[in-house]
Amino acid sequence: MSSESEQPIRIVIAGGGIIGICTAYYLTFYQEYCKEENKGKIPKFDITIIERRSVACSASGYAGGFMARDWCEGERSDPLVRQSYKLHQDLAQKFNGKENYDFRQVETLEFIADGGKEEEKIEKEGEKEEEGGEKKEKKEIKTPPWVEAKISCKNVIGEIDATAQMQPMKFCKFFLEKVEAQGVKFRVAEITNVKYNDDSKIYEGVYVKEQTYDSEGHNITKDDVKEEFIPSDILILALGPWTFQANRWFPNQMPKGFTGHKCQSYLVRPKKPLSDPQVYFIPIEKDGDPVVEIYPRPDGTVYICSMASPEPFPRDEIEKLPFISPTDQFYLERQQKMVKELSEHGLNDSEILEVHEATYLPVPPKSYLPVIGKLKEIKGVREEQIQSSGVYIASGHNYWGIMTATGTGLALAELIILGKSEQIDIRGLNPLRPGHEDEDEEIFDW
Repeated sequence: MSSESEQPIRIVIAGGGIIGICTAYYLTFYQEYCKEENKGKIPKFDITIIERRSVACSASGYAGGFMARDWCEGERSDPLVRQSYKLHQDLAQKFNGKENYDFRQVETLEFIADGGKEEEKIEKEGEKEEEGGEKKEKKEIKTPPWVEAKISCKNVIGEIDATAQMQPMKFCKFFLEKVEAQGVKFRVAEITNVKYNDDSKIYEGVYVKEQTYDSEGHNITKDDVKEEFIPSDILILALGPWTFQANRWFPNQMPKGFTGHKCQSYLVRPKKPLSDPQVYFIPIEKDGDPVVEIYPRPDGTVYICSMASPEPFPRDEIEKLPFISPTDQFYLERQQKMVKELSEHGLNDSEILEVHEATYLPVPPKSYLPVIGKLKEIKGVREEQIQSSGVYIASGHNYWGIMTATGTGLALAELIILGKSEQIDIRGLNPLRPGHEDEDEEIFDW
């Protein structure tokens, strides 16, 4: 890409969650992350982030913030995951993540509870046979004092150098401030349509309507708000579970099948803080309930969640979010029951600070891999001057969106600036899933 164009490259990022914010960050500050030979290739950008409600208003703001470096080993997303984890570590060191968004390395433990009361607080896991027949004794795992259930098995499933946590909402707001200070615009608006000709495959911009919300989050936008056109050379779709909305904008170009899984979670403040840098995955073995995930945070709060509920994704009810349904209530009560079985006088006596009813995980089509790349056939209106103009997509990150946002942002920045992702191998994330019978069909550029 040439940096000699008189006008800056106009970029609209659809979606004000962690993916959109990280993409804006690495586009804005790519000079600090690129190879020396690429520093002269960086153009000027005019970036606008468009979000319908507020910054990080769904999963990006209300997730647990857990990250694991090597839990995707052997999968096509592994290069993205590992590099994203390192980028998070680098950002935390550079911007004092410990103070600004509660970043910390943690040990991750799995406790299997089987009912009854815990009697023995220290357990050795015994001997593990290593290659060559040698045996190495595992370290002691101490059951924390707040766990009162009998624990039948204890495992370290994430070493302290390989798993971490942070507060996603704080992270998003912190880095949004960073890019806004450099001229990036954040607008609360609905994208009503795009200017795109499906015959010529030329994209020219988006149509938006400003949205207004009261202090309780209710939409109070007036009916007479006028539609506005924002011209742009590049559109980045970072819409999470609402990526399906772009199907009507680009009917013959978009992969189909994006949806969302609803997860219930709540935040508590125990009377006695859980201060150890540990997070816990606890299956309840006796009655077949799924894993409860417990994330103590440095500020003294504890984030608690479990698996996604089967409730259908409300594709036509965006304005009703957040809401709590009978299904939500059932899953929240089940979580609280499981926590009580684990910790009747510890976590169960905590003050409930928040209940998160509308955290939707963005689920990709078919293979549960994120979708990152450029829609191959669509060109921007200034394609002769800007070869990378057109439409890009970054969605379907599922449970790992918080962690892989950094790598996704850097990869997209390089796709736009250099025409390819040089530092992160994303070739294995070809979004060929729904509606494409041939797994080798390439609909994206790299």
